[in-house]
Amino acid sequence: GEYSLVNEVKKGWASAEQLGGKDNGFAIYVDGTMEPGLVASITANANICEGQTMYCSAWFCNPAPANWSGEGNPIFRCNIEGLLDEKWNNVATYFVGELLKGTGWQQVVFPIQSQESYDEIRVSIYNFATTNQGNDFMVDDICLYVSQLPIAAYQGEITLLVCKPYKPTMAVESITSRYSFSGC
Repeated sequence: GEYSLVNEVKKGWASAEQLGGKDNGFAIYVDGTMEPGLVASITANANICEGQTMYCSAWFCNPAPANWSGEGNPIFRCNIEGLLDEKWNNVATYFVGELLKGTGWQQVVFPIQSQESYDEIRVSIYNFATTNQGNDFMVDDICLYVSQLPIAAYQGEITLLVCKPYKPTMAVESITSRYSFSGC
């Protein structure tokens, strides 16, 4: 297959503009092949902590009209991977499914909760259609939103027992102190 960055597609059998209109930047256009594989991958140089929630968002478009007679539609899967000890590990997989003809731009958003801490994170999009008839598509605005870690604050009371030496015995004095703690 072939790909290019475009702001619109105008073919005899397909027509679409980049998300938000042709004057609003560019999208990746893929003329799909019979071999499934990686379409796009973006990496974010961000530290992800264990328990942190992320949201992946991407826009997909099948530029063929609904009544076009081509055989197939693109079929997508998104992989979220984290870099740990110089090795990419699968964090989550989301199956987008088949993108039907004539449906225009479709947004996919899904949450991911990290089970480990990672040095970097990436989103990889795969197409699994096995035809070059109608397997053309556009992808735009691939984003990964990372939420802030939850922060909790606690306030409590503690009683300390302090021993003071006296002649000839020892007396115990009680001291009450207030403290607070914040962290995640």
